[in-house]
Order: sequence, then C-alpha cells, then structure tokens
Amino acid sequence: MQRILQSKRLQTILSSLFPALVFAFLAGMLLQHVNAPLLERHSWRQADTASFARGLAEGRFDVLHPRFLACYPDAYGLDGAVETEFNLYPLLVAGLYRLFGVHEALARLVSIAFSLGTAAWVYLLAKRYFGRRAALLATLFLGLSPLYVFYGRTVQPEATALFFSVGALYWFTQWLESERWGHWALATGMAALAFLCKIPTLYIGLPLLGAAWLKWRWQLFRQGWLWLFGLLTLAPAALYYLHAHQLYLQSGLTVYGISGGWPGSGKFDTWGQLCSPDFYRVMLRRLRGIILGRYGFLCLLLGLALRPRHREEGILYLWLAAVGLFILGVAQGNRQHEYYQLPLVPVAALFVGKALAALSAPGALHLDVILLRQKLGAFLAGLLLLLNLRSAWGYLPKMYQQTEILLEVAAATERLTPADAPVAIIYDWARVPEVFYYAQRRGWALWLERTPAGEYGRLIIAERERTPKGWLIREKLESDPSRIELLRAQGAASLVVSLEKGTTSEFLRSPIGRALGERYPLIGSGEHWLIYDLRHPKG
Repeated sequence: MQRILQSKRLQTILSSLFPALVFAFLAGMLLQHVNAPLLERHSWRQADTASFARGLAEGRFDVLHPRFLACYPDAYGLDGAVETEFNLYPLLVAGLYRLFGVHEALARLVSIAFSLGTAAWVYLLAKRYFGRRAALLATLFLGLSPLYVFYGRTVQPEATALFFSVGALYWFTQWLESERWGHWALATGMAALAFLCKIPTLYIGLPLLGAAWLKWRWQLFRQGWLWLFGLLTLAPAALYYLHAHQLYLQSGLTVYGISGGWPGSGKFDTWGQLCSPDFYRVMLRRLRGIILGRYGFLCLLLGLALRPRHREEGILYLWLAAVGLFILGVAQGNRQHEYYQLPLVPVAALFVGKALAALSAPGALHLDVILLRQKLGAFLAGLLLLLNLRSAWGYLPKMYQQTEILLEVAAATERLTPADAPVAIIYDWARVPEVFYYAQRRGWALWLERTPAGEYGRLIIAERERTPKGWLIREKLESDPSRIELLRAQGAASLVVSLEKGTTSEFLRSPIGRALGERYPLIGSGEHWLIYDLRHPKG
C-alpha cells in the first residue's frame, strides 16, 4: 500500500514538473535580449508603439488621442491625433513606466507575460483535444518557432492581441461545455479586448461560430446569450474605431494603411498578390523557416493528416482555416510584415503537438531496432524537436541584430538640438520614428533617394493632400532645399541627416548636400550623420 502511495506521489510530482520545465524553457527563450534597444527587426513599429507608451506615461496625450513623433513634411504641421488601434498594450506599459520609470525592458516583459499566457491557453486546448502528452509537446514547440520567440517579446501589440484572441476561444468552448456564467463572462471580455487591440483578430469569430454550431446547430440563432456575446464583443470595437476614423478625417494621420498612410504601407493589394506565384513562394518559405521551421512544418502536415478522434477537433481546423483566410484576405500586409503570421503559430503548434504525441506513443513505429525497439517513435520525435531548435537558433541572431548607427545619430540629435523645438530628419533608409524616439524629439521625416549607382540624389517627400473624397498621400521628388524652408517656417530648429547606407562625405558631395551646405551652417557631424542649424541660415 505504501509503495502505491509513493508511486502516486511521484506521478503527481512529475505531472507538475514537466509543464513547469516546458514553461521555464519557453520563458528562457523569450527573455533573450530583454534589455536590448528597439533597433532590431521591425524597429519602426516598435519605436512607434514605445512612443505611444512613453507619451501616455508622461501625459503628453491620452489613450483616445495618440500622436506620432514623426509627421509628413507638408503644410499641415505637427498638430493632430493619429488613427490607431486601441492602445491597450501601450496603456499597460505606461502604467509600469509611471511606477518604475521608462525602461524598455518593462515593455518587453509585458509582451513576454502575454506570450506565456498564450502558451497556457495552447497547453489547455491541446490537453483537452489531444491529451497531456500532446499539450506538453505543443507548448514546447512554441519555444522552437523563431517567429513566436522573437515577436513574443517585441514592443508591439501583437502578443497582447494573441493572448486575448486565443483566450477567448478557450473560455468560449469552456462555456459551451459547462454553461457557467463565469466562463461566458471571461470569453466575452477577452474577445472584446482582442477586437479592440487588433482588428484582424476578428478571424477568431469563425472557430467561435463553429463551436456554437457543433453545440446547437440551427438552434444557435435562438440563443440569447450568444447574441449578447456578439453585441458586447463587437460594440466596443465598433465605437472605438469609428472614433479613430474621425481622428483620421481631421488629421490625415493613420497607421492602418487602409484609408491612408505612408506610401507603400497599404495592406489590401489582395488580387495583385494572390495572382503572383511569388506571394506563395514567400509564404511557403516563411512556413518552412521562421514560422514553423522545416521539421515543424512536416509535423504540421502530419498532424493535419491524422484522423480526428472527436468532432470537436473540427474547431481547430476552422481556426487554422480562419488564419489562412486572414493571410489571403490581407495578402499585401502579410507579405510586407512577417509578424502578421504570428496568429498561425498557436494553432499550428496544436497540430504539431498532436503529431509528435502520436509519433512518440509506445509502439507507434513497429520496427525492431536494436536498443530502441518500441522507443523508436519517441526518439524520432525528440530528434525532430532538436533539429527544429537548431533551425531556430539559425534564424534568431539575424532578427536580434541591432542598427547601432541610429543610436549614434539619436545621441547626437539629443545633444546638439534644442529640446523644446521640432526637428527635421532626412534618412537614406526606411527609418522614421527611431531617431525621434531615442532623441526624444518630434518633427518631420524625409527620405533621401539613392541612384542605382549608389549616389545620393533627390529628397523623397510624402505629403498629405485634403481632397473632396478625403485625404490623399502623395510622393514627390525634390532636388532643392525649398522643402526645408517650409519646415523652418513651421518651427523646425534643426535638420538632421541620418546615413545608414553611406557616409557624410558622400552626402556633402551630392547636389542636395551642396545646396544645404550653402544655405545652413553645419553644427556637428560624424561618420554617418550631420546636423544643420536652421535658426540662423547663412547670408
């Protein structure tokens, strides 16, 4: 009897130990470079988000009226709030900033906490549909996805929105089974917050509807609690985004790329992408690369091929289909931004966990191999995980790579320009808010064209134009410094030239560099930056 009790006690300890080890591994992967500046992959989006959090913490705007650090160099100036998603994530980060000061590690820790929370939902869903072994393997796989590891700790709202959307599905299915009011309330709250944080999370509505159909069939349209769920989850998002669109109508500033935005930032060139074979090559390359890894992709295919044991597993297939429809429906955005595919990882991990659990089950491979015998399947499953880990370590260093030149430019800007006056910054690469963020300045962003031969040519100007049909963003090419004069008249005290792809000597020899040098005094320079004083022009 005592041996039986000891055996049960040991099983209880092990049942708690293995999940703890898996989550500790995932946390360790997510905590890499937690103190790093926001100058890694997709630094533009991270700097924008961080600027919203800092602005909220410092009281420079409220959550309903966020402001950009970098604006269009046009006649409309720096005034006006920007159309954005509901800034729940920046609001949470701002709360920590007010308590502990502005430290970007805190912003990363918020994302990491949400990513670990999403892993908990994945574990619970996998355990429910496939069993405990699959749950452990699915959760472990999250730490082997470069996309999940990297964007699960970046300063962006993606991890927050993913937590609420997957949590909404988990609690909704719990409510359908238990019919408890508390489960319904949790599902409603999480779905509402997910839709507020990111509009694309509406894709989760397809598996939610599928789960309701499995329970009620055609009677689902008579379920009052279900109608109330839809109203309470969609109404807050509808009201907020109507408000956000009014901000855009007033200022012409948006981050969506739907009704406006920086040239080239559109997300809905769907037919153009869907008719291009290269779009599918890009998506497949990512699936076999940073999203799942080569071996994770093979496990996903195996998991999809395995026969479902319960009809409720159909919810997971609908979930995967919903993410696929989002990728195809927002094809341009998904091609431009790899983090758009982050919602694919949790549902894919469930099928990977299912495949690895089936493969590692005792006797799964009936081959009489010396030493392994019935453990051959477990050996192969472990080998696949190790190979995927090796693959992940091959991708991650490139994603963490910092653009240190921008820190140098920002430090010079903060040191040599007046803190209470806006600045204009000319970039020779697609950077907009990064230098503004680290220099703690606001102002205008301009691009510097490079010819095919690599020489600096004209300025690329993106400016707003108010038309009877709404705001229109146009690009212009200008070779003279008259645009700088317009910004100087609006209060620009300094002009910063940030050069990632070239040197100051190259810029000074260019026509635009010579024109600026003839008109404005140079007050500082380095190998990759120059700063001109606009307050005291020459002559």
